[in-house]
Amino acid sequence: MSVFPCLVDRWSEENNSIISRWKQNERSPEPNQDVQKRCYSESLKLHQKIQGIPAATERLKLEMTVSYNRFLFSLGFSIPSEIEESLTHTLLRALEAVGPQVPTSDPVMLWQVVLQTFGTSVYVPYVHKLLLIQWMLWLMQCQLDNILALLKQTNNKKELSAPVNLQIVIRNLALTMEEDSFLMVAMAAKDLKDLLHICTVIAQDFGFNGINGFHQGGGRRHRTEPLHAGGGRRKVQDPPVVHELKVSLEEIFHGCTKRMRITHQRVNPDRRTMRTEDKILNIVIKRGWKEGTKITFPKEGDETPENIPADIAFVLKDKGHPLFKRDSANIIYTAKISLKEALCGCTVNIPTIDNRVIPLPCNDLIKPSTIKRLRGEGLPFPKNPSQRGDLIVEFQVRFPDRIPPQSREIIKQHLPQS
Repeated sequence: MSVFPCLVDRWSEENNSIISRWKQNERSPEPNQDVQKRCYSESLKLHQKIQGIPAATERLKLEMTVSYNRFLFSLGFSIPSEIEESLTHTLLRALEAVGPQVPTSDPVMLWQVVLQTFGTSVYVPYVHKLLLIQWMLWLMQCQLDNILALLKQTNNKKELSAPVNLQIVIRNLALTMEEDSFLMVAMAAKDLKDLLHICTVIAQDFGFNGINGFHQGGGRRHRTEPLHAGGGRRKVQDPPVVHELKVSLEEIFHGCTKRMRITHQRVNPDRRTMRTEDKILNIVIKRGWKEGTKITFPKEGDETPENIPADIAFVLKDKGHPLFKRDSANIIYTAKISLKEALCGCTVNIPTIDNRVIPLPCNDLIKPSTIKRLRGEGLPFPKNPSQRGDLIVEFQVRFPDRIPPQSREIIKQHLPQS
């Protein structure tokens, strides 16, 4: 017997308990921020529990409702890119539950697949709640062109005549705003839709991000300069913060994950004061990556009420190695041999990057310019890690400090003149 139906009932009660406490706190004259934080934290944990098991149609209404609430709570505690990443994951899980393959990661195209898949199903009100979250996120980032594309899909209209008028599209918007009597929400979908309508009109009137080259609104003022919050102008992202990350040849050979602790500033829910947060960034270094490869963590820099946090980037730098030098996917080893071995032949034991030793017979004369290759004993190719470069062996011939006179005469007699 499946335990999942019992979990649905238990998680639904948990969701409703969180929302009840949230609404009771919001009705008080001075809402308690600690209660807001607890509701956010509990909603996040519930969301993680639900998404910790495979997606299924019998849990879709619950999962999409809890996701909707969690995203609303996240507004005071997360940046839009983090919420959007989680929203995309939720949409992919919803599609996974009903089975269609998603050929694109583009958010507008993803929404097209979602709306087509759930177009006339019982899940439409829940999908439309998540659509409002997407609308809100794009509005926060002034992406009015994406909003227009999304709402046109919802209205089942592929083209609109120029000049584009987003307000008409919103007025004609056909969203299903039904609420589930068994699953409570932090904010009614109709109220959020009305709020987004007002905010979108304001953003359009002030010329944010003209759509397809047009500025919006008949007879209204047209501004081409970007606007920022507070001072009337749009926020600008700080330049990237770049750090050098040293990696050993062994780490490049095997691949590894480095954990870097950062401390950054974050804006509090009041949008005026700031707090300091510690965070661990997991830097996944894949086999064979070249020096100079850049790994970027979007918007992990310091946040203020006036800016968009900078991206933090790490650029790989090869560490020096006691035995090898790197040449792209090849590694170079210098074998030290005596003059006698260079002239008379020898077998040199060559160490490898994975701690083996390969005997290398050298039966021919070894000159200072002589090199030998051990095929496939170098570093993995970054685009095809199953194949490797070569281990190149160079030779350094050790000359004696002195030669006895009798040996010198013998050498004179037997060495060629040229």
